[in-house]
Amino acid sequence: MPKLAVLGAAIILTSCGGFKLFANQTLPPAAQLSPAPMERLAKEENQLIIKELDKKLFSLHSYFIIGQKNLIRLDSSLKDLNINQLYRSYTYLNLMAVRPKVQKIEEEILTLSKTLSPHKLTIMTERVREFSSGSYLKSLSIKRISEALHVNTGTLRPFSSKDIESEYQRLLATKEFHVFEKNVEHLAHLQQTRFKDPVRSPASTDDSETTDWSVTFKPIDEKYFRPGDFDSFDWLAQTPEKIVERSLKMIKKSKRASGVIVFHQNHQHSREASAKIKDFLNHRK
Repeated sequence: MPKLAVLGAAIILTSCGGFKLFANQTLPPAAQLSPAPMERLAKEENQLIIKELDKKLFSLHSYFIIGQKNLIRLDSSLKDLNINQLYRSYTYLNLMAVRPKVQKIEEEILTLSKTLSPHKLTIMTERVREFSSGSYLKSLSIKRISEALHVNTGTLRPFSSKDIESEYQRLLATKEFHVFEKNVEHLAHLQQTRFKDPVRSPASTDDSETTDWSVTFKPIDEKYFRPGDFDSFDWLAQTPEKIVERSLKMIKKSKRASGVIVFHQNHQHSREASAKIKDFLNHRK
């Protein structure tokens, strides 16, 4: 019965020209649609990119300040602790917890930059430039990102422990920073409790492996060094002079005839510091 009704309706429409009502009704092609919706979508997408980038830059800056605060403590500990104690200290474990965090965020930002269109990459670069101009410490915290995107942040200059403490206190006013700090402390605690010997001490170096002190570059994400490796901590931006000063103190503190100073970043300050240490070691022979 329903089929007969449909057939009947079709016959009536055909006989009275009903289908002609739809003859001139055409949908507009996509090219003829108003550009406003597309522009709005593009704007919203740009805003999402900026929002996500801002989150990552803030995270990177936060971990940089946490790392620098612990690095200041480590430098101070060089006076009182021997090398074995230093590399098992909670301060050192905190630094080792910060290191992969910094690496991960940097890689995420750089990977994102390689997937963007030229227009969106320009938006990203300008946002990095804007963040970097916020303060000298901000520019240091994202130095690897700035260099990759060809954003000029100027030359490295010394900063004091008071500068770090002031920025640390400012960041404490944000809930996010507390999360980052607790996360680092938690990871450091896990390293302390999970392993009987959480850090391979430079003092346990096998003399057959190295016959003198040397400098090498290794990936930043290596979880552990070989026995005898000292971290230069160049993954936290600082002046070459500061890296050299710390490295030579650690060589002297170790009282060893051999070992390795490890660099991670192919930055200007890393290259300068490693060259100065090599020069010192060569003249010492």
